[in-house]
Amino acid sequence: HLVTARFSETGRPEAAELEHKITQFAKDHGITLIGPNSMGIYYPAGKIAFHGDFPKEAGHVGMASQSGMLARETVMVARLRGIRFSKVFSYGNAVDLNECDYLEYLAQDADTKVILLYIEGAKDGRRLFETLRKAAAVKPVIILKGGRGVSGARATSSHTASLSGSAQTWDAMVRQSGAVAADSLEELMDLAASFQSLPAIKDNRVGVVGGSGGFSVLAADQCEQAGLNVVPLPQGLRDDMKKQGISIWDWLSNPADTSIREDDKVTMGLIMEMMAKFPDFDFLITMVGGMGGPGRVGGQSGMTAEEHLREQYHLDALHEKPLLAVLPERGFGKNEWDSAEWKSACEMRSGLINLGVPFYPTMLRAATAARKLVDYYRRLDPSR
Repeated sequence: HLVTARFSETGRPEAAELEHKITQFAKDHGITLIGPNSMGIYYPAGKIAFHGDFPKEAGHVGMASQSGMLARETVMVARLRGIRFSKVFSYGNAVDLNECDYLEYLAQDADTKVILLYIEGAKDGRRLFETLRKAAAVKPVIILKGGRGVSGARATSSHTASLSGSAQTWDAMVRQSGAVAADSLEELMDLAASFQSLPAIKDNRVGVVGGSGGFSVLAADQCEQAGLNVVPLPQGLRDDMKKQGISIWDWLSNPADTSIREDDKVTMGLIMEMMAKFPDFDFLITMVGGMGGPGRVGGQSGMTAEEHLREQYHLDALHEKPLLAVLPERGFGKNEWDSAEWKSACEMRSGLINLGVPFYPTMLRAATAARKLVDYYRRLDPSR
């Protein structure tokens, strides 16, 4: 592993010549080379890491990243979403092993269930397409592309000595290969959390619970904007609500605004439980609130976040219906780290992670991640 930078990415002839000599020396002596201009390998199960503050627990997400610092940032941000890694490769200038080699490896690695790729430019476009196509046929491959614009392309050449190619060609290649495109590091994390935690969802009919008034209207708009189908409540569900004595059985809709209830019997958890019984919904999205302060739920003390989530949202009664949670990032701002809201939000994050429920800061991000997940599994099903 060659960490050192200042080779061909500088554009200087003498640096490129030195890189060539090192590469040839390695080949002549049977040495396989990672880098240069890279941070190497993070392999928690083998106790290998290129930063001492990385999580020691292994997971099932693998990553190959042309950028070392972006690989580090991804690992650090991912741990706040409950994402743990099998292997991460920072490969830099890729004078020997390149993105295709890592993709081929991760595609057959039994420890890896989801593959992330950050790439600025490819050494061999045809091989990359074929490798992506084969990998995406067996595992989700999520790609974040650097250097899409003119300025980004210039930065790419000085970062890892790569040619970025046109954005249109890249988009077509990703789409035809069956991989999943992410537009930002934030979306890369949204998609990693989704594919890590959710089963294969092959249709886009969503039931949305939570929010009130204008928030419900906006939730419907954002789900449709993302490409989801916000289906009307089936008549059978309304009949069930009427039988249970829910007076607003004919008033509730999808998204379900439970703020219009006239008593505490109509909860988000009850509506979610009833929705989960119907095949009209392929998955559910719910808004998640706080706990009223650390260790407190509505005046009760001693209830953990997991217990609160199970009780409030009837998680044990959802009949394995896939669930995404929207947990706004209020309380995570500057100078709020010691507030009750911040501590409560942290507890809720931990509770959702322990329960295996992916969460997102906004409805639009949750809906977009769900739609891309559905699109991926639809492509894998030849009968659709």
